[in-house]
Amino acid sequence: MKFSVTGSSLSASFVASSGSYSDSFSIADFTIASVTSISFHKNCILQDTLTATALNGFTSDITLSYTDPSGRVSLIFSPNPVNPQGTFAESTMTYHGNPEGTYVITVIGTSGVIVHSYLVTVTITPPGVCPILPP
Repeated sequence: MKFSVTGSSLSASFVASSGSYSDSFSIADFTIASVTSISFHKNCILQDTLTATALNGFTSDITLSYTDPSGRVSLIFSPNPVNPQGTFAESTMTYHGNPEGTYVITVIGTSGVIVHSYLVTVTITPPGVCPILPP
């Protein structure tokens, strides 16, 4: 019996005494993405958009979270969880941080046993004019 996995597809084949059989199928999955580097002024709030994209008909909720080893950056996702319903969904990421410096956080998307993550470098600069956020 032979199994092979390519991306999110699985193929299986085997040879029996009366012939052979092969089949393949795709595994429902998702990706999450946003910018990987962001900068804003100390005491300001900045928003960005995270996109969750369904792969192979994925339709489950994705719970978003983050880790910040420095404890200097706060991040809120809205809405959370998101559900790409077979295509894609977006969540607004609201950043705040203090003090000035550069920090690396991990953004995480979890759905059941499927977990994906990526790193974001957050740079907090000296106080300045804060951006006007949409209502």
